[in-house]
Amino acid sequence: METCTHRLPATVTLARDRGSVTLGWADRSGRVTAATLRGACRCAWCTQARRRGQPVGAAEAITAFEPMGGEAVHIVFSDGHRTGVFPWDFLSDLATMEPTP
Repeated sequence: METCTHRLPATVTLARDRGSVTLGWADRSGRVTAATLRGACRCAWCTQARRRGQPVGAAEAITAFEPMGGEAVHIVFSDGHRTGVFPWDFLSDLATMEPTP
């Protein structure tokens, strides 16, 4: 099984206040807030809530950020949500949408 490395960031920095994460690649960097990540969660519960027109929750901070193999990261949020698994390529797309301050 091969690991897709073209989207793996070279650096991952969780903000001191845990309210965002900055991802860096050789050619760019991007920042994603906890609120954006929480709103973009694609777990079954969040996907179902979106389909029903319900809110998916809100988080002000990331409480855990744990790589899962070479393909994804497991993120736990301050609102208690812990079922989100975010592929690196999805994080790359999210990070390019938010400017780095």
